[in-house]
Amino acid sequence: GQEVVSLDALPRWTLQEARARLCEVLGVPSYSIRIFHGTVELTSKAALADIGVCDGSQLTLVISAPLQVVTASKDCTAKLWSVASGKCLRTLEGHEAQVNSAELSPDSTLVLTASRDKTAKIWSIACGVCLRTLTGHSARVKSAAFSLDGTLALTASFDSTAKLWNVMSGECVHTLMGHGAWLFSAVFSPSGALVLTASRDTTARVWRADSGRCLHTLVGHEASVVS
Repeated sequence: GQEVVSLDALPRWTLQEARARLCEVLGVPSYSIRIFHGTVELTSKAALADIGVCDGSQLTLVISAPLQVVTASKDCTAKLWSVASGKCLRTLEGHEAQVNSAELSPDSTLVLTASRDKTAKIWSIACGVCLRTLTGHSARVKSAAFSLDGTLALTASFDSTAKLWNVMSGECVHTLMGHGAWLFSAVFSPSGALVLTASRDTTARVWRADSGRCLHTLVGHEASVVS
């Protein structure tokens, strides 16, 4: 990899001391820095010498992207915030009704919003611009989620369906039909192979993400299933 800094470090330095020095030199938050010697990571209970660092050693730094969170509001916008400073970084404007949910993509480059205006939108974090509007639901979109690899978006709607979308093209890949009432939520399984939906019809359903086929209907609740 690329050499980003040359530093005279003492073998007795702990993670806290090494981070503090690197923070001064690199100008990044200390919590975002991870330090490795080969494949061994410096932890809070060890010193540089404990992981084999000596004169002339080369260390690998992994610097995490700044921590950000996103909020959804009845004011028809979503907002992106810095965790470190608490400041608003972006206001995402474009929906015509309240925004019901907002989620960051796994790589933190995109935001996915779901709105009462019957659409979902995909936004660029870098510039705050709407890249794609996902249209096709006939009622409010209650929730929206990214797949673990960020290639698919999943929406749940009060039109009793969920939809799977190609994030790059904005095209609907599958419509998950079968519920008899509003959908309150739809989520991916950890592997991304399955989808779980929850409905006002008192059931939940398990679906295959690749085909849109319902595998199981989970029956047993006596009222709406909300998540």
